[in-house]
Amino acid sequence: MACSLCLVGLAPVQLWPQTFGHGMCCLAGGRPVSGDALVEHERAVDRDLEDAFGAGPQLDATENRRPSRRYLCCHTDSVIEIVSRNAVFDQYFVCGIDHPTTTIPKPDTEFVMRPHPVPVDASGDQVVLTSGRLRLTVVTAGGGIRELTFGERPVIDGYGVDEIALGARGQPLIPWPNRIADGRYEFAGRQYQVPLTEPDKRNALHGFARWMTWNIESRDASSAVLSLLMYPRQGYPFALYLETEYRVDAANVSVITSATNAGRAALPYANGFHPYITVGTPAIDRCRLTIPARTFLQVDERQIPTGRSLVEGTAYDFRAGRPIEDTVLDHAFTDLARDAGGMARVVLSAPEGSDSVAVRMDQAHPYLMVFTGDTLADVARRRTSIAVEPMTAAPNAFRSGEGLRVLQPGQTFASEWGIEVT
Repeated sequence: MACSLCLVGLAPVQLWPQTFGHGMCCLAGGRPVSGDALVEHERAVDRDLEDAFGAGPQLDATENRRPSRRYLCCHTDSVIEIVSRNAVFDQYFVCGIDHPTTTIPKPDTEFVMRPHPVPVDASGDQVVLTSGRLRLTVVTAGGGIRELTFGERPVIDGYGVDEIALGARGQPLIPWPNRIADGRYEFAGRQYQVPLTEPDKRNALHGFARWMTWNIESRDASSAVLSLLMYPRQGYPFALYLETEYRVDAANVSVITSATNAGRAALPYANGFHPYITVGTPAIDRCRLTIPARTFLQVDERQIPTGRSLVEGTAYDFRAGRPIEDTVLDHAFTDLARDAGGMARVVLSAPEGSDSVAVRMDQAHPYLMVFTGDTLADVARRRTSIAVEPMTAAPNAFRSGEGLRVLQPGQTFASEWGIEVT
């Protein structure tokens, strides 16, 4: 990449490897352009915006800044180029990504423009999918599920449009679910260190993708595809391209995640998802829970697996279905019983049995985590719903190798899970 973010009249702010001098910006093909050329370009942009959206504030020719409007511009050949304004500091800036254009693109032929709202919602853009009484809301901040309802009945315990997903609510857990002890692992003979996001236990928790901004690739009334390109970073120097497809029908949600190695070397990969399901009761204690697992993972005080045990004869045997009562769950399970189609289902039912929610997972998910929420930071939300987390690998898989996938360059791995409402 050969571009940088520059504030007109100020020193450039580094975004990509190459930066340009004081008062310069890069609009196309890594070629710096002067402040005067940028001002002229912006006057043309203003004319096009006035045609499209009505008259708005014009660029101040003496100060080289736009007083009150902010825009995002997308290059039509799918190479992103952004023209934006910092409303807080009243500064205008341009950011581009390398593409073959060698002259300043003309906005009427090279760009599609739309106003960008200020302020933004904490959960990002909302993608609402419906089918019958089922309504699913997925978001670009984190790429996960914010809300799922069946008529007036909540199906997941989500979060508000201007809230963040505390407790990993509805988030994708990529490129690893659950924990990496000490945030340190070895891959292909090299040692790596990722940030400790659970510092009190010295663990790295749930990957990076859940805090990144996803793109909307496609959408219609009942389906959408969100994508994310994760560039190499410290501790995970691998390029990973992700697509998650969401589909809804009458009483069913399907979630298909495809991960492709977009780099030049093999990479370690696993994924999970973190929905908190509910049947609308104020607490889960009287609800009936079914977990089709023969084995659970024993853990130490840091919740790092230390071994396996059969569930039979323990407090963690929910194979036949029974009330949760005061059982505390924050455990991984495996050896899952499956139907003829290869699906395993965890089912939560209301005490009277009238309503139920099932989380199903395909054979790409040999592990699942069940969490009754007893340690959530928000005390009021403890044991009001239950997290059922399909996982393609075990906790600490980056160190133990249990379930870990190694993707070669260009290789894709897909997994599917879903939610069923009755």
